[in-house]
Amino acid sequence: MSIYNADDAINYLVTKMKKVDIKASSHWVNYHSEFDFKDGEFAGIRGFGSNRQSYTGIRKIVHHLLQAPFRAMG
Repeated sequence: MSIYNADDAINYLVTKMKKVDIKASSHWVNYHSEFDFKDGEFAGIRGFGSNRQSYTGIRKIVHHLLQAPFRAMG
């Protein structure tokens, strides 16, 4: 079994994301039908809420500060 880290892990998953899973439910086949990852960006994400842009400016700073305890746990 190979071990993948950082970008290697992402690149490995990108190569596997279009592989057809015959055991997948029709629900997930539908929600993954337009999913794509290109140039470091996700597109076509459905079924998990919104796919909005990241926070910028003061909102980004405040969000990062509020997430600090959770990042420390991780």
